[in-house]
Amino acid sequence: WVLSKDLEQVLARDAVLLAVGIGHWTLSGHLDFSQLFINRLQQETLKGNEHSDVVRVMRRRVGWLVGQWSDTIIPEHFVSFFQFLLHILESDEDMVVRLSVAMSIRALVNEEAFIHCPVPTESLVRMFQTFLLLFSHATHSPHRQSLISSIAAVLMTAPEDSIPALTAEISSAIPVVWNMTAKEPSVRQSIISAVNSLVKRINKNCPPNLIHIATEMIWHATNAQHADSLILMEDGLSLWLNVVMASQVMFPQLLSMFGVIPRLAQGDFDGLLLCFYLVQEYALLEEEAVFATQLPLVIGMFDSVIATTNLKDRSTVIVLRVWDTLLLRFPKLLFGVSDSIVKRLLTHVMQLNEDGTFLQSHYLCAVTRCLLLCPDEMVSLLQQHNAATMVMSSCVRMFDLLANSAQRKVVAMALCGLMHSCAQSVADDVAEAIAHIAGVVVELRERPLAGCVSVHDHLPPIESEDDDVDLLAVVVDFDMDTDDPSVSSARRHSLIESRDPLLLCDLVVMLRQSLAQFQATVGPSVSQRVLMAIDSDTKSVLAGIGVLL
Repeated sequence: WVLSKDLEQVLARDAVLLAVGIGHWTLSGHLDFSQLFINRLQQETLKGNEHSDVVRVMRRRVGWLVGQWSDTIIPEHFVSFFQFLLHILESDEDMVVRLSVAMSIRALVNEEAFIHCPVPTESLVRMFQTFLLLFSHATHSPHRQSLISSIAAVLMTAPEDSIPALTAEISSAIPVVWNMTAKEPSVRQSIISAVNSLVKRINKNCPPNLIHIATEMIWHATNAQHADSLILMEDGLSLWLNVVMASQVMFPQLLSMFGVIPRLAQGDFDGLLLCFYLVQEYALLEEEAVFATQLPLVIGMFDSVIATTNLKDRSTVIVLRVWDTLLLRFPKLLFGVSDSIVKRLLTHVMQLNEDGTFLQSHYLCAVTRCLLLCPDEMVSLLQQHNAATMVMSSCVRMFDLLANSAQRKVVAMALCGLMHSCAQSVADDVAEAIAHIAGVVVELRERPLAGCVSVHDHLPPIESEDDDVDLLAVVVDFDMDTDDPSVSSARRHSLIESRDPLLLCDLVVMLRQSLAQFQATVGPSVSQRVLMAIDSDTKSVLAGIGVLL
């Protein structure tokens, strides 16, 4: 194992180390790589003339070996390994050696424990500067992509106190790197991904200059007139979404880009759902007066999607949930110009069959949400189209198919509203409606709604490998349980917790008031007929909660 200039011995040693790297899964239970590296490989690799071909061969192999064994390195040794790789990265002039080391650094920093390691900020900045210098010297796109991917990995796992310095470093370098890659769309795709990683990492602390840089990249990536937009579009939308989520105010450049979203949503591409999430984030960030100027475009987006049958059930539910968020944010403003959408929702509800479907229950919940958030306007629309009886009947008939407590409560609240406002039209279904409402009261007393809930949070299973929502998990790092971006949740949850009647209204009080209004409206004879139709179990529940018949 003596470092030799004899070519045969050098190649034999290289072959042994290659085998150690390839077989690390098998050898990990028998070989302490950290001790082998610290006691022998590190010392032997760093000594000698760095310009020697023999030294370069061994540096390349040992540097690669660190990446192969990175998952076995204990946190206490992370800094030593990192400093070793950084030394080779800075001192060796051979591009093959440096690129191999760069990939090993990426493997090392991808380990979960790296974020807690005391790597000096100065060392991380030096590494960034060296990566960027290598980028300018690299001539092949795959090598440039590898370097950018290594930068992105460091941005995601670097210690928290080093992020401001790294942000300043990358903010100054990215415009130069972007301009260098005008004819390399695959490399630009990696650059967008790296900036996206940084934006997600610093989220609310995102500086204005980084947002400006990101918006310039988004403009290019989402412009269909650019030849590389087919490659960059989805990554550009992902970056756009994360930038809006990270912004604390609506920057002018972000506002000026909003009009592009509806045009993108008209295209037949997999980023359609990202467009709807973008609209949601703009609505959560913008003031009502500003958002009002964009309403015609927004309404057109929803109108066309709700009218189509091309989307899978999961995608349609996500669109309905975004609609629900917008309606909660601007109820009067949105309902005033969205008659066409509400009518389409009503049409879907009217088409309910005897068995019902998963998607139809969501359409029903969408209609009942309109009843809760815009009661006067919705009742007027129902009366105008003689639809109150149909909606009441659909609520009663579909009730047992509702997927969760949130859906059952929102439909129960809508039943109360219909009893209150459309008493004469819905009298035939009131007895059964009261039974359902009483059941929900009992359910909520046993299992109250907790935290931030939505009637559209329950999604069907993924139908196939090419399901629309799969893309969201890859592009935006979505939580597949809720399909909601993690940063967005805070804003959306705050809105729901402060305004949503689903959480704020007492169902027992609503039932008591609605029943009293119903009896006053229909008179004693109809009230007595309804009373006779209510079963004894429901009467016991009503008596227990203080609802007098």
